[in-house]
Amino acid sequence: MLVLHAGFFFAAAGFLAVGAHALWPSQIPYAVGVHVWAMGAIGVMTLAMMTRATLGHSGRALVASKGTLFAYLCVSAALLARIAMAFLPDFALPLMHVAAAAWLLAFAAFLFVYGPMLVRRGGPA
Repeated sequence: MLVLHAGFFFAAAGFLAVGAHALWPSQIPYAVGVHVWAMGAIGVMTLAMMTRATLGHSGRALVASKGTLFAYLCVSAALLARIAMAFLPDFALPLMHVAAAAWLLAFAAFLFVYGPMLVRRGGPA
């Protein structure tokens, strides 16, 4: 459940980033706020709700496994790479590849860990 709070934090941080862009448009790119909202708030909260709902509905303890933590770290790494792209345009392409790979790994980890729980009949394994 703690990761949901991180998602809500990213929602507020997105507003702060857009406000910072309004005050200092030459230093803070608008894309920072958009990515904090889209990848941070929406991405983190979506992943958090999917993991929590899968555990709860399958009768398992609401404890994040190592695979779950890996997924959360990957989605956060994707966010950091996208923010870095806004500030480091010379490294935009490699950072975009890092962000895409981390995002893909985050949701692939979800499928790997939670897929069997979602397709198996009955209670906890």
